[in-house]
Amino acid sequence: MIAVTALLCDSAVADATWWKTFTLEPRDTELLGVPVDRVNREWVRATALESSALSAAQRADVTSRNRQFVVNSDFNADGRPDRALVGVYQDKQGKRGSFVAVFTLRDDRAWQPVFSEVGDEPGHFSVLHSVPDHFSRVYWDQCLDCKASAAVTWSGINYFLAYF
Repeated sequence: MIAVTALLCDSAVADATWWKTFTLEPRDTELLGVPVDRVNREWVRATALESSALSAAQRADVTSRNRQFVVNSDFNADGRPDRALVGVYQDKQGKRGSFVAVFTLRDDRAWQPVFSEVGDEPGHFSVLHSVPDHFSRVYWDQCLDCKASAAVTWSGINYFLAYF
């Protein structure tokens, strides 16, 4: 279950920066069936951000900017489906923040975490967008009007964030 403290009325989008006050409580002990401490050994709870946590107007705002909370692709071109998602976490010290994570689908149809990174921004809102290119990158934004993005990039060996 997702617990959300957000501006949940359609007039919230009248404030063009509604995502700055958006908060999502990390409540889950698993992401995609994987214990959160296997995604990041410091985490005790995490929750993936879903469109259902937003008002209709907020969802429309996200969609109109071609942003999403989950991107499915084959980011490393290994022939296996990958899934990038964003959400919030809480670590063992009680710190909370946003994250991006990438999972790959194993032969047994279970998701395996292969990358996670936490945000530097204090807010709990972040989104993804993809740009068709030969790198199959997914870009992580910690707001809806960010001028810079971080690309989750495959090096040929592992994933890393490249800042633009």
